[in-house]
This record gives sequence, C-alpha cells and structure tokens, in this order.
Amino acid sequence: MKLYKSLKPYFVRGEFYGLGEEAHLHTLKERSGAVLNLYNLSKTAKQKEVLVPAEKLKVKAGTTVELYGEAELKWSGDNLVVSTTMEALAPKVLVLGDAVKFMQGK
Repeated sequence: MKLYKSLKPYFVRGEFYGLGEEAHLHTLKERSGAVLNLYNLSKTAKQKEVLVPAEKLKVKAGTTVELYGEAELKWSGDNLVVSTTMEALAPKVLVLGDAVKFMQGK
C-alpha cells in the first residue's frame, strides 16, 4: 500500500497505456518516466519481456533509465526492453526513470 500511495498520481490522474494483456504503463503528462504493472496469469513462473516506447517514457532512446524493482533494462531501437522473471499468478510493479524520484519524494 505504501508503494501505491507514493505513486498514486500515476494511477489516478496519469495516462494509461495497455502494452498487452499482462502489461500496463502509467505516465504523467508533466514528468518523464512511468510505472509499469506486470501480471503473470499463468500457473507457472515465466520470463516476461515488454517493449516500452521511448516516447511514452518521455526520454531519448539509449538514455540510461533508473529502475526500482527487479528487472533488466536494455534498448532496442526506440524501445526500452524490460525483462523480468515473474512468479506464477503474480503481479509486479516496476518504476522507471523520473518516476523513481517522484516515488522517493524528490
């Protein structure tokens, strides 16, 4: 609940982008960065890879992106490739870029 409260503006007044059935991106118009919600709807653990367009993060492709959460980040063209291991039937929240500073109250 503490994490949700620190990121609440991203969820209640931010922009929502569906990046697939199991990946949702939340952004704020006035800030770069985003909150990425991932879901594993299967009964087994799996590796998940999601492409996040640089334009949605409001950063230039190739820029180093700060991360809160467990994942690997790399650029492929204009997309940030987010790779992470998901437990069975589990959600995961990853905070990207300037949203990390927002979450920390900076």
